[in-house]
Amino acid sequence: MVDGVTIAATPALSLEGSQFVAVASVLGGAFSLDDVGEALGTPTGKLLGALRELFDAGVVAPSGHALSFADELLREQVYTRIPEPVRLALHRDIGMMLLERGGEAAPAAEHLMRAARPGDRNALDALDRAAVEATESTPERAAEFALRALELTAPHDVARGTRAISAVSALVSARRLNDATSLARLVLAEDDLSGPASAGIHLLLATILLVRGSAEDAVREAEGVIEQPGLPDDCYADAELARLFGLLAADDFAVAREPAMAILAGGDRPGSDDALAGALTALSFIAWSEGRVADAHLLMQAGVKRTEDGPLERRHGQPRLALAPMLAAAGDLAAAEVCIDDAVRELEHARESPWLMAPAIFRARVRMLAGRLDDAAASAEAGLHTTEEVGAPFFLPLVLSTLGAIALLRDDVPLAAQFVARYRAEPPAPRVGFGSGSYAFVEGRVVEAQAGPRAALEVLIPVYDDIDSYKRMFLEEPASAAWLVRTALAAGETHRAQSVVATADRLAADNPDFPWIAGCAMHTTGLFTRDDRLLQRAAALQWQPFARGSAFEDAGVVLRDTGGIDAAREQFAAAIVEYERAGAERDARRVRARMKFRQSARRVRRPDRPVEGWESLTAGERRVSQLVARGLTNRDVAQRMFLSRHTIDFHLRQAFRKLGVRSRVELTRITMAHVAEE
Repeated sequence: MVDGVTIAATPALSLEGSQFVAVASVLGGAFSLDDVGEALGTPTGKLLGALRELFDAGVVAPSGHALSFADELLREQVYTRIPEPVRLALHRDIGMMLLERGGEAAPAAEHLMRAARPGDRNALDALDRAAVEATESTPERAAEFALRALELTAPHDVARGTRAISAVSALVSARRLNDATSLARLVLAEDDLSGPASAGIHLLLATILLVRGSAEDAVREAEGVIEQPGLPDDCYADAELARLFGLLAADDFAVAREPAMAILAGGDRPGSDDALAGALTALSFIAWSEGRVADAHLLMQAGVKRTEDGPLERRHGQPRLALAPMLAAAGDLAAAEVCIDDAVRELEHARESPWLMAPAIFRARVRMLAGRLDDAAASAEAGLHTTEEVGAPFFLPLVLSTLGAIALLRDDVPLAAQFVARYRAEPPAPRVGFGSGSYAFVEGRVVEAQAGPRAALEVLIPVYDDIDSYKRMFLEEPASAAWLVRTALAAGETHRAQSVVATADRLAADNPDFPWIAGCAMHTTGLFTRDDRLLQRAAALQWQPFARGSAFEDAGVVLRDTGGIDAAREQFAAAIVEYERAGAERDARRVRARMKFRQSARRVRRPDRPVEGWESLTAGERRVSQLVARGLTNRDVAQRMFLSRHTIDFHLRQAFRKLGVRSRVELTRITMAHVAEE
């Protein structure tokens, strides 16, 4: 230890007191009497006199089970007055003292960082351990430990490659992507690395470049690793995955499909087994973008199962996180939230921090679909903050469009326009990410709110003219297809409206097991043909409140324009209920205005109805029958349709009379049979 070292005495203190306080200042803000004695090489009992002196002078005071300086400024003054060679020797000896005790390495590393010499094996081991231990709790400190260890490692030391990987990884975990990129490039340029060490740096760089929006550069880094001979299988697996997701982020689906299928085929490709989960995830993304919903679900679920069979540290590709929005699109919001929670734990364990902002953004989308706008906005804002802090533009379009959609629902068009403007200022967004289908939808609605349907259509001509490439918009935004039809018709572009209807019909035909997709197609057809019954059926098939409200509103417009005044009001009332569930203040306000039309408004004679049977029911009677068939009480139906209990009772009596039934059970049987036939 430092027994016998003389340090300039603090004024008014004895030599023993000065030595005590000097060592204490190096130990830090809080210290123990045992630590001071061990550092000075003095038995604890012989320090009591110096300690009494420091107590009396008001320099040191008890602090819980330890001791501390009465004034932190005084500690700093004492510390800076110690000659630097002595100060460094104290740090090194204290660091080694703490290291020899065992336990966590971080306390020892704090001292050794200051005083370790190049090549000091004990100090380097302590810094390595401390960097690993601190990664989860204090990633910024872990980065400092890792960087210092790399700095103390000689250029030709066999451990330099491993420490370079640790340092770049630690910088990524600390969300310092710029520093991580610079260090990776510096190490690759100046160090003589080869084999797994070189591959590890290239793969880290590929991941960083991907989240920073440089997909093509990420692909090149990954391909460089794939071309290296003699690497371990897991290096090739990680390189295959990095290349796959780089190709997807570059919207090069055709090229990405081939290596993904090759991984699935297996064979003698190095590391293909480890890459299987990522290949399944990539193919699921492609299937989703092509509108093959069942295939996308099955592939992603297979990817999740594959990752569960392997260790946490090898769970790349995040199929569980990617599955969440697919579940949400189908209305299984609870399962989607569970997937996101599980993905967060996997990400934290694997320390894949470039992706740690994704769960908050995906959670925002799920909660927005559920109409929980306050929770959605909080998650989106947290995701935006992290995205900007980290410098990961890959996620910016999604979080900005989500915030824009929330602002639109809340009737804050100027704020929504600001988010869209920010999104438009970013590089083009990749189509691979969940929510990419909503970008054009949000932008078009903002333009429509500001300048009308013709202006919105002009902005969205690329979408209309390549509508087959936007199938995922219909999946992720169930009201989008109908909105596109409505906008085109309002702008006098019938042929563009027809193309949307045709695409929605094909999507529904290709996905017969997903009712909400059929509802989307019915909505577009009902709008185009002005069929209020088809629009009401579309509403019944949709699970999302906003999409249901949109279908009810369109049905109300058709009924109003064809003279069905009371029925129109019923549909408008139902639309308001659904819009309010979705938090869509702007849309609910618009429908309330529509409900104020007069009885004389554009009354058109409708064809005579039969006097009995299902076809004799009015739209209101059908809607009441459908809700009763779903198990709702009359009171619940009244609340759902925004009508009085008396009106609901009347509709139900009329339905019983026209259908010749005497019980709700009989009514349910007939209603369900006709809904199935329709």
